[in-house]
Amino acid sequence: SAADADAAAKMANPDGDALEADAVILQLWESRYGWYDVNDAIARARSVLERIRTAVGGRRRTVLSPERLSWLLIELAAAEKWADRLADALSHLDEALVTARMAGHRQLIAGGLAHRAVVQYLRGQVQNAARSAQAALDATQDVDLVEDYAVRAHVVLGLAALNQLDLSRAHRFHQMVATSDSAG
Repeated sequence: SAADADAAAKMANPDGDALEADAVILQLWESRYGWYDVNDAIARARSVLERIRTAVGGRRRTVLSPERLSWLLIELAAAEKWADRLADALSHLDEALVTARMAGHRQLIAGGLAHRAVVQYLRGQVQNAARSAQAALDATQDVDLVEDYAVRAHVVLGLAALNQLDLSRAHRFHQMVATSDSAG
């Protein structure tokens, strides 16, 4: 019927869904710099994710590539970290990592692991944080990790070394961070 065809057309609009996801990703990023309310950005991102997860007639309404979905989840988790919603952030990062691994996207895997390391450290899970940070550095193999993510991993590894009273190792990580372009 015409109504079923119209409903099917509304269910699958990959371009519109992708543009909306990109706008939400930008809004989440802006919220971390105070350019947009973090709680509003989180609410909007959760609304988009809810639509993704809601089955309509056995089919999902929103269609996103695994890479875009992973990036959306990483940015949501970063905003949740700023809003002190660490349990939610960790949950979304775990989902982002599964999605990034399905896509085989090493930079997204590394980015998710670097963010997860920070969240784990903030939650007091120092050894888990150090493992996630090292995994972030290892995930890109022969390709350099984006510097912002590498710095996060080095900071966590340095703090973990400090926690173990390994001052020379902590100092080495501090020097790596201090000499990076992101140090400022």
